[in-house]
Parts: sequence; C-alpha cells; structure tokens
Amino acid sequence: LFCIIPIFFSAWCIDVGHGILIAFASSLVWLNADLISGHFYIHPYIFTINTFIKVTFFVTISLLFSTLKSKLLREKELAQTDFLTGAKNSRYFYESLDQEVYRSQRTKKPFTLIYIDLDNFKKVNDQFGHSIGDKVLRKVVAITSKNLRKMDIMARLGGDEFAVLLPETNKDAASTIISKLQTILKDEMQKSNWPITFSIGVLICNSTNTKTNELMKFADNLMYSVKNNGKNGINYAYYPKPKQLLNTPIAIN
Repeated sequence: LFCIIPIFFSAWCIDVGHGILIAFASSLVWLNADLISGHFYIHPYIFTINTFIKVTFFVTISLLFSTLKSKLLREKELAQTDFLTGAKNSRYFYESLDQEVYRSQRTKKPFTLIYIDLDNFKKVNDQFGHSIGDKVLRKVVAITSKNLRKMDIMARLGGDEFAVLLPETNKDAASTIISKLQTILKDEMQKSNWPITFSIGVLICNSTNTKTNELMKFADNLMYSVKNNGKNGINYAYYPKPKQLLNTPIAIN
C-alpha cells in the first residue's frame, strides 16, 4: 500500500512516465529493505524473481491508473463537445459563461459575448446537400478556433448558430478580433463558392450580476437586428449601459 500510493499520485497527477519511474524506485526500495533486514531465501535468485514480480505489478498499476485517467478525461471532453463540429456544446458554454460572470464581478474586468448566425445556410443545404452544409459548419469552427486565443470558448448552440466567449476583453480588443475573423470567414466562404455571410451580435459586459440566459438573449437580439437590416454585419452593444443611459443594451456601431 505504501508503494502504491506514490505510484498513484505520480501516474494520475503527473504522467505515466513518472508513475513507471516511481514503480521501479519502489521495487528497488523494497529490495533494499529485504536485504538490510536480513531476509534469507533458499536460493539467491529468489530476490531477483521477487523484484521482477514487484516491478511488473507496480508498472501495471501505473499503466492502469494512467489509462483510467485518460478514459475519464476523454469522456468528459465528449460530454462537452458538439459531435459534428468539434466546438463546445451549449451546456458547457452556459456553464463557462456563468463562471465568467462571477469572475467579472470579482475582478471588475469586462468580457465579450458574441452570437453568430450563418446567413443563407439553408440555401447551401438545399443547393449543395446536407453533407456540404455539415462541411461548412466544420469549416467555420476550424477557422474561428484557429483565430481565437486559448482562453476563448466557441460553442455550437444548435443548427447554424454559434456563440463565442472572450474573457477579459473590452470593446476595442473585441472589435479587432471580430472584424478580422469576419473577413477571414467571408474569404473562405467565397473561395468555396458558398453563399454564406455572417450576422454577428456582440455584447460587451461589465461586472454584471445578470443571469446568463438574459445575456444570451441580449446577444441574440443584437444578431437578429443585423439579420433584419440586410444581414452580413456586426452589431455591438454594452451591457449594462453607461450610467447616463437606460439599462438596456444599445448598439454602438
């Protein structure tokens, strides 16, 4: 038991290599303890056989712990991921947004919530088929993920609608990221002759205690305001508004 505990922590908390290293070390320590204690065996090879058995057992234990951890992490990842596009799913996104709201309250730093809808996506499905439609969705996720930071989160909310969370991001930084992203996405769609454009609603949030569902609704409304005004654009808003304004979002460009 005293040998298995450090093997477990090494394999589980670090990696399998460290687990195997501790497995060998534990076996050698056990062998040394036997020698020092004056253990006597009929044949000297018994020391070697016992040590080999202990090494094999401890290494196997290390591999089992490491495999179990990998399987659990894989299952967790699958539970958070949209199977078609590889983006995060809506459940994970809402949980992450909840955490970001709490962090913004503590740090007083803004964050940005983005709602993206693919214009003319139904036309692509009707004209090219659903397999191409799925390819479009995967392409959008791949391009967007490549142009985001590691701390940013993109999720597929359903159909052709996506959301992006930019932690600790103000309006200036958000507009730079989003304008660049929109240009890259449009260029990629045109290269493939897909009639896709993007209606985007962007909500810059400042240490608010508003519920997640309300923030998503505001961002969704911003996106629909773009669609209702010709599509293919970006609409920004603050939430909450500056004190001199009313307590509802307002477009700022």
